Amino acid sequence: MGLPIEFVNKKIGISVLNWGLGHATRISGLIDTLLPHNRIEIYSNGIAFDYLFAKYPHLVFKLDQKPYSYNQKGKIDFFNLLTLPFRVIKNKFKASQQIIQIQKIKQFDLLISDNCYGWYHSDIPSYMITHQLRFKKNGFETLSLLAFYLLLSKYTQIWIPDEADIRLSGEISTNPFLKQCQYIGFLTQFRHLEPLKQINQDKITSVLSGLETQRQTLEHIVLESMCSFKEKCLLVRGKSEELLSNTAHIQIFSICYGENLARIYLQSKIIIMRSGYSSIVDVFWLQQLQGIQIKIILIPTPNQWEQMYLARNLSDRFENVYCVNHNKNTVKELIQLVQQLSS
Repeated sequence: MGLPIEFVNKKIGISVLNWGLGHATRISGLIDTLLPHNRIEIYSNGIAFDYLFAKYPHLVFKLDQKPYSYNQKGKIDFFNLLTLPFRVIKNKFKASQQIIQIQKIKQFDLLISDNCYGWYHSDIPSYMITHQLRFKKNGFETLSLLAFYLLLSKYTQIWIPDEADIRLSGEISTNPFLKQCQYIGFLTQFRHLEPLKQINQDKITSVLSGLETQRQTLEHIVLESMCSFKEKCLLVRGKSEELLSNTAHIQIFSICYGENLARIYLQSKIIIMRSGYSSIVDVFWLQQLQGIQIKIILIPTPNQWEQMYLARNLSDRFENVYCVNHNKNTVKELIQLVQQLSS
């Protein structure tokens, strides 16, 4: 996987951010690589904990970690942006105190954090997995370089889950103040998957993810749009509760993982999804694995700068990637774009 140190016979503490499922699914590929040679304990909470506990029931522990959230309308508004640095610092301090207490008992040889700021210990090697080292937003970019330096400078190394020659993460994975960065290659839940046989690309698929209420809002948009599509459609809701019923041409799943999700992606001629980095990496990895090209429509979460940047950057760079903004005209624009791509 291109990791910068050899992991053999180590006791490793891994923490995983609970912001949807992306961090939990992507780190599973790394965990599967490390497990045969090391003793591992995994810490998370929320839906990320549920996913990891189902896969590694004897290795996962609850972490007292409050996720960063949207307001009640599902938007990151000015107040959220203004208070975000303080909430990050508060969570970072709390995580630092937690790991001090945990380390006294567990005596880990090293720590790995997937975007959990503060999950490090000054006495042992501590590694951060993140693809975001700055904001690409006018008026905030220079300040963000310093902010990320203050958050990440104490880590032994910063592992960027990207390929240095491809850089799906674009410029947000660069920070001149952080000298300990290392590209480790893509992290994906499909890392150990073999190419699949007998795949027909004949469906329009949407795989949803992210925090509420924006996940639910996008679900309504996608379902309304799919009613106008002539092709067979498939929706993965990214939510286990309240399973919806299939319709004549729309097949609906709650949550899918592993080979089942890979097969859903690979059966698609068009995929509609948020521009979350983990989801993007999953689809690009499968395209390379299978030797095919899938048309991807990215709908970034409103006011989430990272997703907005990734959607614009990738749609500019790759001919099979398109961007539709999330606004009052999204349904109309989505229907028109799908019809255009299907013709």
